[in-house]
Amino acid sequence: MHGIIKAMLIKTLLEEHKVIGYRFKLMLKKNNIEASNGAIFYNLKKFEEQGYVKGTIEGKTKVYVLTDLGKKEFSKNLLLIPKNIEITMQELGSQMPFIDWYNHHDVIKFSQTIEKLNILLKKHVEDIK
Repeated sequence: MHGIIKAMLIKTLLEEHKVIGYRFKLMLKKNNIEASNGAIFYNLKKFEEQGYVKGTIEGKTKVYVLTDLGKKEFSKNLLLIPKNIEITMQELGSQMPFIDWYNHHDVIKFSQTIEKLNILLKKHVEDIK
């Protein structure tokens, strides 16, 4: 789950150029992704230590703003993901916390999403040959 949170933080930073931890958590919740404050702020702290974001206090809120270094590092490959593949990956991520792994229907639905992603990836490989 930490990988999904990290990826979504990067995506949010690239799109909005800043992140507020609490608002980010609400956005995750809207997408049916549960995340602890610890998981969110751990990644933001690491990004800050690496110089990818700069944390500033605005009132009572800490705002993490994307730095030029962060923009350069984060945008290397993330922005190159084809939209249909990105959407399917987000669909997988949003399904994971709610799968009943002992419910046939849930597992089949998740498997179908993985198959869909596999088909999209194979098509993309053919397209870039």
